[in-house]
Formats: sequence, structure tokens, C-alpha cells
Amino acid sequence: MPQKRNYGIDLLRIVSMLLVVVLHTEGHGGILEAAQDHTVYWAYLPEAFAYCAVNCYGLISGYVGVAARWRPANLIALWLQVAFYSVGLTALCGILLPGTVGLTDLLHAAMPVTYQYVDYWYFTAYFGLFFLIPLLNHLVRTMPRQQLRRILFLLVVVFSVFPTLTRHDRFSLDNGYTVWWLAILYLLGGYIRQYNALAWLRGRRALAVYAGFSLLSYALQMGRDILTRRVSLYAWIGERFFGAQISWLNYLSPTVLLAAVGLLLFFRGLSLSHGVTQLVRRISPLAFGVYLIHNHPLISDLLMEDRFAFYALLPGPVLVLAVLLTALGIYLICTLLDGLRAALFARIGVRRFSGWCEAKLRSGFCCLEKTQK
Repeated sequence: MPQKRNYGIDLLRIVSMLLVVVLHTEGHGGILEAAQDHTVYWAYLPEAFAYCAVNCYGLISGYVGVAARWRPANLIALWLQVAFYSVGLTALCGILLPGTVGLTDLLHAAMPVTYQYVDYWYFTAYFGLFFLIPLLNHLVRTMPRQQLRRILFLLVVVFSVFPTLTRHDRFSLDNGYTVWWLAILYLLGGYIRQYNALAWLRGRRALAVYAGFSLLSYALQMGRDILTRRVSLYAWIGERFFGAQISWLNYLSPTVLLAAVGLLLFFRGLSLSHGVTQLVRRISPLAFGVYLIHNHPLISDLLMEDRFAFYALLPGPVLVLAVLLTALGIYLICTLLDGLRAALFARIGVRRFSGWCEAKLRSGFCCLEKTQK
């Protein structure tokens, strides 16, 4: 019997992508770099609450994927969406800025995983993760719960707590920008779904976990920065013994990870009205398009890069409000644009084409297995 869809998780996709836009508004927009003196503390406040966004996406992949059928058609459809923006916006960049884009650039843009002309790192990492999903699902579904829980605990300690405390990416996880970190998040999300883990942690409690660990990330990061600037011995020890630093505001950070878990648990238990459910049902599939549009170099470099640096001159509370409203505006505009793309894809039958490709792939594998027997 098919399980009822949890639209609270779909709402989390929307919220997480909005938080991603907050991160890019502050980073690409130049606010964090321009902030000085006490303004730094205000600028990093929304950053701290938004930093768990990418981890949320990784957890959602596991939470949804462990109970779903592995469908290559989904990856094909996603690849076509990525290529649509990668090629389309790159071509538009060449039209608006003659001489900046050549045929080779367009060919590279058409292969977003093979070449990084357009840096959609999350899609590249997820593309690799996709082929590990059958193995990860098998682990979550068949491994004894206690053993799986112990392994997940060790994974978090070794790949999250240890690098953060030692301030160094000892295991080359590239600060979380890799398929291996997404795989750990997938396992965590899958475990939570498979065993209804932490069922008692919901509602306000779960929201308090998110807020508490986000504030803790903020406090630890600001505290470390203050000590580094004002206590020469602390700065010397950090440089002498740790070298390259991993921030508490980092995808690998255990506090950022726990904040993401808190958000997942909160949205997992949400009961939405019929009207909200219908709205979420329409908007959620467009969330990834927001990332593809606003993070393309054409948009990022021309329309976002250092465009919001003047926010750093605003009073602290006004700065925070300006960041949130700007991110919301970007999100809404990109959602409308991706809605047009979704309508086009539906009209030309991209989903049917993806299903046809999957059927051919499965048929080919079946023939190969028969030949080997």
C-alpha cells in the first residue's frame, strides 16, 4: 500500500531553498565582506540560521528516498532541467556580452557533471550520490537498528565533530561539498524515516533544537573570531597547531548538522491545511529551479555579486530584515521563471521521455544479464 505523501517535507524543500538564497544574498551579495565592527554580528545572524539549508536537502533525500523506488527517470529529468538552465543562461550570457561565450563553453554547459563551466556543485554531488542510493537504501532497510545507529554515531563523530574541533578537513570532504557528505546525510535522513526516530521531538521542541543549535553555531563562530583577533596566544595556537580552519558555520559542523535535523523533525510533524497543501504541492517541485537560476554565473555575477554590500551600512535589525526580504524577492522571481520552464517541459513531455529512457536502460540491463547467464 503506497504511503501518504508528507507535504511538511515538501514545505521544508521550499524553506531550505529560501535559506540557500539567504546564504547567497549575504555571500555573493557582498554583505559579509563589507560588514565592519558590530555590523558583523548582525550580518552573521541570518547566516547562522540559514547555514543548515544544504544539510536539510541531504537529509530530505534520505528521508524520501529510503521509502521510494529508485528511478533513473528522476535523474534524467533532473539532468534535463539542469542542462536547460546551464545551456540557456550561458547562451543568453553570450548574447548580452558578445565574445564572452564560445561554442566550447556551450558544449561544456550542456554537460554540467562532466565539466564545471557552470558550477552547480550540489547537482554534481547528487549525481554521484544517485548511483549509491540502492546500496544506501539496502543498508538502512536491512541492517539491525542498533548497529545502524552506532555506525551513524561514529560517522558523525569522525566526519563532523572531529574535523570541526581540529579545524581541518582531515578526510578531504571539501567542507561538505562532496558526494560523501551527502551520503552520510542520506543515511541519517533514511534512518529517521525508517524507524520514525526521535518521534517525541516535534513541534516546538524540534523548532527549539533548530534555533538553539543555530544560535550555538553563531556564538561559537563569533567567539572563535573574537578570541583570534584579541588573544594573541589563542591565535598563535590556532595557526601553529591547526593551520587551515573549519568554521563552526560549515556544512560539516555538528551544530549546523543538528540544526538541520531539528528542522527536518519539525516539518515532518506538521499538519497542513488543504489550501496550504495545494500551494506547497505546486511550488515545491520548483524549488531546485530557484537554485539553478540565481546561482548561474550570469545571474550571480551580473545581478548579485556585491550588489547588496551597502546593506552593511544599515542598522543591524534593518540589515537582517533587508536580507530576508531580498532573499524572498529573489526566490519568488525565480519560482515564477521556473514555473514557465515546468510548463514547457510538461508540454513537450520531458517526464514521458525520461520514463522512456529508463525503460530502455532497464531493458538493456535485462538483456545483458540474460547474455551473461
